[in-house]
Amino acid sequence: MSKEEWNLFQEYIDNVKLDISLKETIRSEMSCLVYNYGRHFCGNQESLKANIYDLKRTIEFLLASFFSIEKKSNNKKLLGRTYHTTKTEILNLGYSIYSNPWEIKFGNNLIGEKKLSSLFYYFGSKIIKESLGFYFSKEFQEKIHEIQNEFEKYVLNNNFIGYISPFDAALKENISIDVFRKIKKPSFVFLHGLPAVYNLKDNLRSDYLFVWGDKIKEQYIKLGANPDKIHVSGHPFLKINKKINLKFDVSKVLVLTKSMNGGIILNQNRYYGDRGNSLAYVYQVQNVLKSLGIHSATLRTHPSENKSWYWKNIDQTFYELDQESSLNESMNSKSLIIGPASTVFLESIASGLNYIVYEPIDDLGLSYDGIKLSPPFDSSYLNVPVANSASELKYLIKNKTICDYSVIFDFIKEDYNINILKLLL
Repeated sequence: MSKEEWNLFQEYIDNVKLDISLKETIRSEMSCLVYNYGRHFCGNQESLKANIYDLKRTIEFLLASFFSIEKKSNNKKLLGRTYHTTKTEILNLGYSIYSNPWEIKFGNNLIGEKKLSSLFYYFGSKIIKESLGFYFSKEFQEKIHEIQNEFEKYVLNNNFIGYISPFDAALKENISIDVFRKIKKPSFVFLHGLPAVYNLKDNLRSDYLFVWGDKIKEQYIKLGANPDKIHVSGHPFLKINKKINLKFDVSKVLVLTKSMNGGIILNQNRYYGDRGNSLAYVYQVQNVLKSLGIHSATLRTHPSENKSWYWKNIDQTFYELDQESSLNESMNSKSLIIGPASTVFLESIASGLNYIVYEPIDDLGLSYDGIKLSPPFDSSYLNVPVANSASELKYLIKNKTICDYSVIFDFIKEDYNINILKLLL
């Protein structure tokens, strides 16, 4: 790897004198501390919203410390949560999900534990307010070990038989997976999106990974992942309709922003977190559309981004901001989506809405994120329209390119089924 491809901050973390297990546990938090800043993020480390979130979290920790909410049931108990609604399917298998001891989820079971919740709160508040030096302190390492020990007691005392999460890199989830592995109880990651990149750590720290389709599993296996660890479940709510035929229509274009990461991905060669790229992306799409006689479009920001920051910096005579809170409601009123490599691609195709992928890359083949694109966005799928430059985007639109609906069958199995969970627990 050439020097210009080094990710120097990752190298810095790798060389820090810190217990290797702790280093992996806090890698994500350290990355966010350095990179999650600036007004383009809606909840950056320095914003008022972050302080409001901290207050909300304080209230949640207090409630989680003193309250226990349990519906009478003979079901065996699982700890954790998933992004998408799988509660009904899990209940039908004979299990009840309990919220993590650091969060309140209305409608979920919860077993409060004062000491453990206070430890998680202590650490959560330190993450926002402290510097990198805190992560290397003796105080930090002692607190992490104390959290691990108390969490282990909590799991054993309450007879939890497994742990479920939509991700595994964040600190609390990372600790939870490690503790369940230590006491020889299984952990599961239910993938909550289409991976932007694949590696042998992210999403694979748990004992088992549930993915939506065969092609996602195949990408992990190509890297060397154990096939028995990965199970194809289908999507919890996207329905596949074999009779859908996508159409080309530019009457109501929805443009998705290219958000910059507030952290580092493990095989992200360089950090391209320049928020100017976010604006450049929006203006590039605008220029292409205007050159083709399209004089307006709707702009939808990523959930992590600050709408008002975009509104101050975009061409307000061309763009209007999408005011729909629901992506589905927004898609229902649009004729075409132009956007980056994203899970929204699958959601758009599933709903019958054409999607053109716009992912500018540099001479090294890296996107604005500093990563190499993965299927179906790496041009390996000839039936997926992918533009890596403004000229390519113009060509795809001018030639009325339509995405082939059949690509969805590779990435989403038709029927959602997690019955294998019973055999793994």
